[in-house]
Amino acid sequence: MLTTWLAPGGAERQLVRLAGGLRECGWRVRVTSAMDLEPLGEKVLVEELAALGIPPRSLRIAPGAPSPRALPRLVRELREYRPHVLTSFMFHANLLGRLAAPLARVPVVVSSVRTDNFGGALRYRLLAATDGLAHATVANSRRVADALVSRGVVAPNRIHAIPNAVPATPPPADDELSALRAELGAPAGEFVWMAVGNLFEPKDYPTLLRAFARVVEAGAPGVLRIVGRGHLEDSLRALRAELGLQERVEFLGYRPDAARLLHAADAYVLSSQSEGAPNALMEAMLAGRAVVATSVGGVPELVRDGENGLIVPPRDPDALARGMLRVARAPAEERARMGEAARAAVVASHDPTAVVDRWEKLFEDLLIVNGGRSGAAR
Repeated sequence: MLTTWLAPGGAERQLVRLAGGLRECGWRVRVTSAMDLEPLGEKVLVEELAALGIPPRSLRIAPGAPSPRALPRLVRELREYRPHVLTSFMFHANLLGRLAAPLARVPVVVSSVRTDNFGGALRYRLLAATDGLAHATVANSRRVADALVSRGVVAPNRIHAIPNAVPATPPPADDELSALRAELGAPAGEFVWMAVGNLFEPKDYPTLLRAFARVVEAGAPGVLRIVGRGHLEDSLRALRAELGLQERVEFLGYRPDAARLLHAADAYVLSSQSEGAPNALMEAMLAGRAVVATSVGGVPELVRDGENGLIVPPRDPDALARGMLRVARAPAEERARMGEAARAAVVASHDPTAVVDRWEKLFEDLLIVNGGRSGAAR
């Protein structure tokens, strides 16, 4: 399995879950990061893989511009390991894997695209030009899969949609819940909004901050806690000050326990302008939180407007504020009903065992068609 890097993120976490699930099913699994592991600020995924018995390897490429050394290094890695299937996650890994696999005579190549917007026309053209080098491309939602086909990036006969695997976390006991609320710095009785995601452009936190300012102005005060880190943090802190939200908005940085922390929130908000199938949104739904989310990527496949959450258009702070106000002003019983419906929806379609089974079937089918044999990689 090949990834661009192993910094904490949704795509990377899905790779780790898939790697662990496949290993439990008897597959030989190796995970390689194109980028060097040493500069990572947070190595939680590296540590998780090691704990699963899959210590990750690296092509030792420095972060930044692509390196011509990556291709020969990956070819050597593949020739040494001789995998039956090469699965890649994220754009650079997809492109690199497609180029290296034929040189190393890997029988089956499966790319995975985890978002509906991954960086402009040039990237779309490069993936379209190399589509024939992959035997299949997996999207994490039907909507993303359809977009890839309609844009000519992936041939219709090579696209597959397999959802993210999202394990449920047990709800905390009352005393632990109180401790989690205290960690959030939320006064007793204060309505707590939470958003989780790296502080990068696709998450569109400026729209969230502007929407939350409108919520406060409308007389529905609460607090907003944002979990994640990234290069936009300074500009977002400046916008928070400009909007007068210093007392109501806190940036919590990276939290490995974000899924557990969600139980302490009253509601969850997603303001993204592009997505695939957002992990944190699904974790919030599994925690039984009422959610307000933008209609991007696979979100409409998860959230049924008015039933298990609210859907609003992206890049529209007024619409997002209206959705947040509706949830904040709803009776607690209505929010609980919405949250329970949200939990049921995710449990029904994102069970980790069922997701790994679908990946296994895809691999086995491709191995048979392309000259391998089912079970050869075990």
